Parts: sequence; C-alpha cells; structure tokens
Amino acid sequence: MKVLPEALSGSYLPPSEIGRLVGDDVCAICLEPLRLRAQTIALCGHVFHRCCLNRCGDLLCPQCRQPIDELTGTRWGLFAVGTSVTICGLQNHVELNGTRCRVVEIHEASHRLEVRTSESGRLYRVRPENLVVGEGSLQANEQALAGDSPRPASAWEANWDHLQPGAAVQLTGLHMAHYNDRTAVVLCVDRGTGRCEIRLGDGSVKTIRAENLRVLSPRQERQEDPAEPGRITL
Repeated sequence: MKVLPEALSGSYLPPSEIGRLVGDDVCAICLEPLRLRAQTIALCGHVFHRCCLNRCGDLLCPQCRQPIDELTGTRWGLFAVGTSVTICGLQNHVELNGTRCRVVEIHEASHRLEVRTSESGRLYRVRPENLVVGEGSLQANEQALAGDSPRPASAWEANWDHLQPGAAVQLTGLHMAHYNDRTAVVLCVDRGTGRCEIRLGDGSVKTIRAENLRVLSPRQERQEDPAEPGRITL
C-alpha cells in the first residue's frame, strides 16, 4: 500500500487523476485495484475505495487507526468517561434519539462509546457521530414517539395503580404506528418521569410514557430479569 504525500490528505480524487499515483495497488478493504473506483485519501495518506470506506462505517483509518480527517480527530476529543451526552440521529432505533446518557467506556477499536442512560441505567454502544455533548432535551424523542401533546394527567394517572411490574400492557397513541397495538410486560415504573420500562414480545426493552400504555392485565407472572443490563450496539 502506497502512502501518498501529506499535501493530498483528506482529498477525493476520481480514478483518472489518481491512477498514475496508485499504480497497481489494491484497496486494503476489498483487495481490488484502487484505480477501478473513486478513492478516498485519509488524513494519514492511506488510500481506499470511497465506497469501501463508507461501507466500513469507521472514522479511523483501517491501516493505521488514525483519524480519517480532521473533523474525526476533533470529534473523538470531545468525549471522555463521565461526559454527559445525548443520543441523536439514529435511523434504526429512533426511539432512543434524545435519550440522555453518560459515557462509561471508550472503545476505539470498534469505534464506539459505551453509554449508560440516565433514566433506566441501560448500556448502549453508540457511534460518536450519534452523540452530542450535553444533556440536551427529551422533547424531540417524545414527539417522535407520541406525536401529539400529552393528555392531561387526570386522563392517565388512574393507570398507575395497575402499572406495576409484571402487568400486561398494549401500546397506543404512538406516532410510530408500527408499535401501536403491540403488547408488552412492564418491567419497572418511574412516577417521577412518568415512564415505564417494558419488554416487547420480541424481547426488546423500551422506555415509554405511561399515557401511551393501556393496561390489559394488572399483573402477570413476573419474568426474571438478567443479572446485568444488556449492552446493545447501535
């Protein structure tokens, strides 16, 4: 693998312009000739197919583990163990956007940060580009799930007597329609925040506002929780 002059670091070049520089070198990710497709030159000078690097989803050079560009290096510098962060920009787990957390561990090898949520204490491994420093607000997350303004407390406070661990509930009134009518079991309740942690039929755990839960059965046989909260990679 050739290392190009530092002056070219961070550049994007078409095959016609870079072919004379890379010769017969291959992309270290796909092992095919570099000249076949458009390339990315990392800050360190290593060259890869742009599409391969995008598919890899890593902000560090696969060759030397240095930041690919200056923005990447700056972003990693924002985080330290104990930093308050807010999850944002997730596409596959949009219900977690707006969740406030603290960084508990940094995994540079996998390019993720392990964070613990402030409300439930659950652990997630998140890419740094999906975290912003600061506690932020849960408003965006709540609007994404529920859509409408919360109903008056009197319309749902009566549910608290039945929203106990082990109760069977049905999700309702969520903006994300594919969750509506799904059933779940309550794991724990937090009257202070007005939310319940529930387990859906597929085993996934969510934290939902009490007003979006309809009690089907006050209590079922309690399912045993794992000794340690699971770590979910996003």
